[in-house]
Amino acid sequence: MSRSRRWASMADDLLRGRHRPERWFERFSEEPFKTAWVLLTVVTASLTIVAGVLIRLSDPEHIHSIGEGLWWAVQTVTTVGYGDVVPTSELGRGVGVVVMMTGLAFMTVTTAAVTNLFIEQARRRRRIDPDASPDLAALHARIDDLVGEVRALREAQDHK
Repeated sequence: MSRSRRWASMADDLLRGRHRPERWFERFSEEPFKTAWVLLTVVTASLTIVAGVLIRLSDPEHIHSIGEGLWWAVQTVTTVGYGDVVPTSELGRGVGVVVMMTGLAFMTVTTAAVTNLFIEQARRRRRIDPDASPDLAALHARIDDLVGEVRALREAQDHK
């Protein structure tokens, strides 16, 4: 099964409520950034929808529809915050704090995952297998010989 198919299957299992902890732990150990990103994406999307509805219920005099509540939740989770819709109740502001923190966590994990991909690709490109090239293997052997000779000379110098 390809990686993308496995991730789609895992996301589908999560969304349908079929949790398989052993699969999650296995995937997390294989690709921790990707697993964290998928999990955080699902949590962020779910929280955004719940917050949009909750903000409407907690602050009905300032947020006039669920659509407006969802608009507020999306602009808050993305840290845009236009200011056109603002909760005024204590519960609404508390929901806002949770949504903001989740948005920041999502962006942080996304940035870390993308950075990790770039670093791993650069590492793979720079990695040279000495056995792949007889010339490189010969150079490594010659360097090892020279290091041995220098050590022997130093030891001889020290014993004089």
